[in-house]
Amino acid sequence: MICPECNKEMPILEKGEQEVYFCPFCGYEAPTESSSSHEAPKIMTIDAEELRNLDIREPEYLIDKLIVKNAVHLIASPMRSYKTFTALAMAFSLANGIDFLGFRTRKSKVLYLDCESPLELAKKRQYMIEKGLQREVEKDNLKYMIGERLDLNSEEGIDKLKFIIKENEAEVVVVDILRGFLENIKESSADDIREWFQTRIKPLKDELGITLIFIMHTRKSRPEDSTYEKWEKIRGSSELVNLSDLILMLDRRGFENFAELVCQKNRYGLEAEAFGIVYNFDDSEKELRMEKVDRDTWILSQTKYYTSIVLSYLISREKTSFQTKEVKEFLNKQNIKSVNAVANRVLEDLLNVGKIRKIKRGLWEVITEKQTILQ
Repeated sequence: MICPECNKEMPILEKGEQEVYFCPFCGYEAPTESSSSHEAPKIMTIDAEELRNLDIREPEYLIDKLIVKNAVHLIASPMRSYKTFTALAMAFSLANGIDFLGFRTRKSKVLYLDCESPLELAKKRQYMIEKGLQREVEKDNLKYMIGERLDLNSEEGIDKLKFIIKENEAEVVVVDILRGFLENIKESSADDIREWFQTRIKPLKDELGITLIFIMHTRKSRPEDSTYEKWEKIRGSSELVNLSDLILMLDRRGFENFAELVCQKNRYGLEAEAFGIVYNFDDSEKELRMEKVDRDTWILSQTKYYTSIVLSYLISREKTSFQTKEVKEFLNKQNIKSVNAVANRVLEDLLNVGKIRKIKRGLWEVITEKQTILQ
């Protein structure tokens, strides 16, 4: 049994005729299940008047509408969707007390745990963001633990993290990525996740008053995923989704250097309106400037651009019929890494404006001016 006061493992001791759990660290005692079976259960209740008179403060946002003080956050996305760059930009903004994409921040000391990146890559990312922001991050307000692994599912790992947090006076802890810091736990098990959260993470958060940001992957897309809610695509058990206070999700939407950010859950208020982020890398990849844009307007403008060049390509061909794969091959030559989503939007757009018609699955025909008049 875990001690509810100090979160240490408690042995069973005999006390007269009764067996009790006893904590040698803080002196807490609790009867065992067998010895307490005859006793009335102790359950705290609160009446309506007491609840009405409770002095509870409004939630304090460290990043307006996105990050709440002393809460548990998830930032989830598919692979290569700029979640690390986004999380680092948040950390830099918090450490310097500057706006994050136009959202106000409260200056905070940040500890960034990165178990995957080598030092060379971590240095490059910091340099790119600093160049984009045109200012250096305040060193005392941002500390890294790079290439090291702590098991956050063990008492020893939690104790080490507590020491690091206290040593650096950290107020915000970013864990990139969460599964890299968990051992001996089934991500898909609701019981395992619930026990880990209640016995490890919640006591850590409540004792130190810290804000936790967990970076996670989503599952690889499958055809049936289109009918799911976005948060259902987060890897592992949905119990982590239920226990988290705020969930942010990033998705490339098939465009290079772009991701939409959607707030899927906010236990403390209304979810922030979804928006787009453009990641402007210079040619040498030594500078990154992030720009907040209206998601729908930006996607529409990009779709119109690709629609225009695809239509020009189709009209220039001698044959009026074409296959979907031919459009994808053409788009692939335009240096688009994720062509499927763009091709689907382009074809839908051309169909809606009457420039093409569908013959059968995967086969289309360009509608000429003469055909349009006859129709």
